[in-house]
Amino acid sequence: MALFNSYTWTIGLGKALGLVYGLVWFFTVPLVAPESDPLLRWGILGLIVTLGAMISMATLAQRQFGTPFTLVPSWIISGGVGAWMGLLILLISYDLVAQHTAYFLPESMDMPWLLVVETTILGVIIGWASRRAYG
Repeated sequence: MALFNSYTWTIGLGKALGLVYGLVWFFTVPLVAPESDPLLRWGILGLIVTLGAMISMATLAQRQFGTPFTLVPSWIISGGVGAWMGLLILLISYDLVAQHTAYFLPESMDMPWLLVVETTILGVIIGWASRRAYG
């Protein structure tokens, strides 16, 4: 039982959930932009796995005694970290995200800024899973 309540397992869970989401991006980028550099695909995958780890660590930091985060619910913290990282991804690779949304979403929802909403939802899901796993 102690294995499932460890920091390492909880951060690994966040990384695994980030990996699942990152693999979706990894395999759909060549459909949208076949001329894109393969290093961009690997960079996005690594960034989203890191996002999962950061959200799990932020959720764990809330549990520590003496931190100012104890008054804020974990889903707000994890959603905020997800929104911030989504904004950074969007600012770094705006053209690719615009192509990606234009390819997969209907014309009425063809906005690259929806990535921030998407990563916020991803952050809340990873934060909830990390919180449930750690207790």
